[in-house]
Amino acid sequence: MTNIRNIKRYFLWGKGEEKKKWALVAWDKVCKPKSHGGLGLHDPGILNRVLGAKIWWGWLKEIQSPWANLWKHKYASEWQEEKLIRMIGQIKGSAIWNRAWENKALVQNHSFWEIRNGNLAWFWEDNWQ
Repeated sequence: MTNIRNIKRYFLWGKGEEKKKWALVAWDKVCKPKSHGGLGLHDPGILNRVLGAKIWWGWLKEIQSPWANLWKHKYASEWQEEKLIRMIGQIKGSAIWNRAWENKALVQNHSFWEIRNGNLAWFWEDNWQ
């Protein structure tokens, strides 16, 4: 991600071989939306975390798809499907699994349970509405 960020910076401000060039605008300002005075560039670090969380969410929602079923059997065979969102511990695997695992907290912290009959939601621990 640092390399991608550097490529974007070099494009904007150039890269001097003989002397260091100074950024004319702070990186966080460049990453702001155009409507807020920025250039609308995406910070690769943030984008990487969001995409990792999106893969995690896709795994939870599409558990019957072939790739999700493979992950279920390989990394979470002892977990019941309705409890996968609550997974904890340290489980290492493929690069994509690791990226999703590192960012599962985004999904866990920003998801909520619909109570319905109350069998799946944990009253004191889950976010619910």
